[in-house]
Amino acid sequence: MGLFDNVVKKGLGDALGGALGSKVTDAIEQATGIDLNKDGQAGSSGSAYGSQAQPVPVPGQQEAQQQTSDQHTAFQEAPISQSGMQTTDKAYFRGIINECFSNYIIREDVSVSELGGEGTPYDFMLIANGSCAAVIMLVDKSHNRTKGYKGAEEAAQASGVPLIYFWTRMPNERGFVINRIKRLAKPA
Repeated sequence: MGLFDNVVKKGLGDALGGALGSKVTDAIEQATGIDLNKDGQAGSSGSAYGSQAQPVPVPGQQEAQQQTSDQHTAFQEAPISQSGMQTTDKAYFRGIINECFSNYIIREDVSVSELGGEGTPYDFMLIANGSCAAVIMLVDKSHNRTKGYKGAEEAAQASGVPLIYFWTRMPNERGFVINRIKRLAKPA
């Protein structure tokens, strides 16, 4: 008899054994409103399919939710375009980069000639320890096919500088932007 069969036939408390199993069973019952061990106490409503399941508090969850909430209020959310699609603009990235990467010198609209090439200017350049740690370009769906973009890409590659690009027509959630820059930029 497998664990699932034990859960169904004996109840989760018996299947896992002891107090831990009882607590898990109670928590699942409370969250789902389903009486797993047929003791007549399914969630908060008492019916097998309780209409209002109560959330189960998890230690540390409230603090984590508050931190996440605080982080999101520090940044503007990505704006919604007229087509209803979430897009991101330069101001959105500026806010994230300035707050989360303050250990770098941050420059905007940097000429590709600084890396010995020709092309579309880099939207952002991160400088650490006197040298370029990364360049960032914000591109739309066709921008990366242009001669200017390709020139900027080649100059970064020839200089050994990571080129990080973001599609402006995409949501570019805050966590994604931060993780991508951390992963690709040279450390400060």
